[in-house]
Amino acid sequence: MEPVDTLLLGQVVTGVWGCASLPHDIGAHVDAFGWSPVVISRPIDKPGLLAAFAAAARFPSWVGQNWDALDDALRDLSWLPAGDVLVVIDDPEGHLDPAAAATLADILDGASRFWAPRQRRFAAIWSGSPRFLPDLETLTPGTRAQPLQNRAGRSGEAEPRNRG
Repeated sequence: MEPVDTLLLGQVVTGVWGCASLPHDIGAHVDAFGWSPVVISRPIDKPGLLAAFAAAARFPSWVGQNWDALDDALRDLSWLPAGDVLVVIDDPEGHLDPAAAATLADILDGASRFWAPRQRRFAAIWSGSPRFLPDLETLTPGTRAQPLQNRAGRSGEAEPRNRG
């Protein structure tokens, strides 16, 4: 069993998790569990990251190329098939700059919390993850992700807007 399977089987509560290793074909692996995979491979910078999200999540053309647009799109997802969504940030070398990584983690955490009371599970795993993410591989079933502290120093639903 792969570490990500605990999340896909519902043994770990959705959230944003670090994961040192991923299955070889993570997209097919996630799909086999009935989740929609959104795989972002080796992001380098903000423009590349946003373009990769647009392609991987099949964003409609009206979704902009900035942090607020990404945040809004991940809280909509009406164009995707009904069901659960797993975002995979495959960045084993940690090339994404720290400021972009922190902003992305805030956005993914907010989306996970947005979807929690709704009929869709939303989670993210991050290989080569920033140190502030809990490690999926060391968790026990039933563990909950703690809210991340966003850049404004608050946690939970309230997200800073106008991230650019």
